[in-house]
Amino acid sequence: MSALEVVSNYFEWMDGAVSGDSELAEKRTALVSPDIKYQNVPLRPINGLAEYDEFAMSFVGTEFMRGRITHIAQEGEWVLMERNEEWRLNGVTVGGMIMGIMRVVDDQIVEWTDYQANFSTWRFSGQMPEAFWARWEFAPAEL
Repeated sequence: MSALEVVSNYFEWMDGAVSGDSELAEKRTALVSPDIKYQNVPLRPINGLAEYDEFAMSFVGTEFMRGRITHIAQEGEWVLMERNEEWRLNGVTVGGMIMGIMRVVDDQIVEWTDYQANFSTWRFSGQMPEAFWARWEFAPAEL
C-alpha cells in the first residue's frame, strides 16, 4: 500500500470504528504503529499504541464522527492532508478543518501531527467531559 492509501483507508474506516464496528476498528488500528508519535496540537504528545488507543477510546460513545479528506498529497513516506471533521456527543455537534501530516513506514502510521483551525470551538463546546481535557491537555507549566 502507498502511504496515501494507508492514510485514506484510516479515515475511510474511522466512522465505522467509532460507531462500534469492531472489524473496522481492528483494520484501522492495524494501520497505526506500536511506536506511534501523535500530537493533536495544542494537546500534549501521545507516544505509543497504548496511549494512542487510550486517546481514541476517549471518543467511545460519540454519536457521530466523520473525517472527510478535502486535499491530500504524498512525498515519499510523508502525507499532508486537509480534512473536515465533525463530531456529535451528548447532542452537541462540532467540527472544523484540520491540517495533518503523517509519516507512514511499512504500511503503518508512525508519526502524526494535527493542527485544528478552530480548536477552541471544540474545547469550549461542552461536548467532551472535563475529564477528557484534564487527561490530554498540557498543564500551564508544560507550555
